[in-house]
Amino acid sequence: MMATITITHTREEGTLVDGSVKGDGTYEILVANGFRWFRSLDCCSIVYSRGRAAKMHIIQPAAQALRAAGHTVIITIDETPPDFAAAERGRTLDAQDRAQRYDGYARSATSRADSREAAADRVLGGIPPGQPMLVDHYSYAADKRRRERAWSNQDRAAEERDKAQYWQARQRAAERWPTSRTNLDAMLRRVQWIEADMRRTRRRLAENEIRRPFGPIRQTLAWWVAARHGDLEQWAGELDYLREQIALKEQAGEKAWGPGDFKVGDLVVYRGEALPVRRVNQKTLTVTRSLANRETTGTIPYDGGITGRRPASPADDDTNEAS
Repeated sequence: MMATITITHTREEGTLVDGSVKGDGTYEILVANGFRWFRSLDCCSIVYSRGRAAKMHIIQPAAQALRAAGHTVIITIDETPPDFAAAERGRTLDAQDRAQRYDGYARSATSRADSREAAADRVLGGIPPGQPMLVDHYSYAADKRRRERAWSNQDRAAEERDKAQYWQARQRAAERWPTSRTNLDAMLRRVQWIEADMRRTRRRLAENEIRRPFGPIRQTLAWWVAARHGDLEQWAGELDYLREQIALKEQAGEKAWGPGDFKVGDLVVYRGEALPVRRVNQKTLTVTRSLANRETTGTIPYDGGITGRRPASPADDDTNEAS
């Protein structure tokens, strides 16, 4: 049975496959070429395709394999980036949903563990301490089975406890995710990474503009160029959002530290410790620490835990400790 398969990619929804019907053989081809079935989407998709450029190195081989099997394939690519603020709100809601779901998983595992332990305790609690199994007694077989069931319940209870701890860790990570996205230092680091990515992408686009290949390579390059321009547009929107949030945090009293805030001889408050500044660099401070009656020199980043500054002299006290 031949089918018409539509592979659609948008940055908002990711890469989705439409037209695949159970029994037509397309599922096996798609899975063998990097797609997977998502029950939440009720279709095949590519992992981590939302918010990113189309993964043509997966889409093209899958389309070629489908066409080789006699199917018709239509590929639609839209690299228009979504509104970053709306996408960020959606990701925050997704993290909250994950935290609730993982909490439910952890509670269920804990409940199963408690039930298993209670069943084991009911059996083992009725056996006098130190009572061995009476091998030659008529009750030996029943006693052995009863104890083995209790031991099995204890083993299963331990497994369920491990599952509960795993889901609790996942829940805590999901709960911390929104905070990590709105942390001032984290946002400053993201700004630096995005700016570096944008510079790198612009260089690569300029290099490919000079080469101008022909034939199938040119068609592949056209997709690549469209994806890179989509990246630049998406990053620009993210930078605007981050800079707006950073400005709001600075207005609220949080401090974004930089090389202009320090001089040699100042004390920088870093993770609760006041360290003398030996050199002011563009992205880090060179500081001195006393370790085992010996001074050691190291660097600390401006966006990595600085909470205040103590000036070398009271006359220089223009940027005191920040919260």
